Amino acid sequence: MRSRKLSILSCCLLTVLGVAAAWSQPQVTDFSWITSDSRPNFSGTWTAVEVRIDPDGWEPYDNDWTLVITQDESQLSVTEIIGDRENELIYQLDGSESHNEAVVGGGVIESYVSRAHWVEGALIIETTTTRPAGSFSTMRMYYRDLSGRLNIARLASDIRSNQIMSIWAIAYEQQPERFVE
Repeated sequence: MRSRKLSILSCCLLTVLGVAAAWSQPQVTDFSWITSDSRPNFSGTWTAVEVRIDPDGWEPYDNDWTLVITQDESQLSVTEIIGDRENELIYQLDGSESHNEAVVGGGVIESYVSRAHWVEGALIIETTTTRPAGSFSTMRMYYRDLSGRLNIARLASDIRSNQIMSIWAIAYEQQPERFVE
């Protein structure tokens, strides 16, 4: 059953990626973000610039969504800043479980159990989310397009029914680093 569920999730995520790939193709100017083993480093401060959601999904983009990411060989740390809300999520990159909590809309606390793994140049993070109203599964794919933008595609499904709840993809542009003297 688990492999069928992952297969369905994988197919849906590939569909989201097809939609994300159809976005405008900006000019390629800098490939410094590509590493020798084709696993990109997502470190930096990123601001959402474009969003695609399924017609029945909620709108996650509010013109004030920033990610601050640090990455090394063993972990990815993602600080999500949405309006006045800020949550840090840390993922182990060796395939072991990562445990995180975050405060979401309405002050609801969600608990996450995640596993991250690489597929070519994309980082896949599979998560079980638990909140007071129940649990659901998500799969996020982090990847960089040819212009160097960070793209995150997300698929959420109900654990009991295996029905897709929402699909979205967001493109982020990296913000220049600011140095303080």
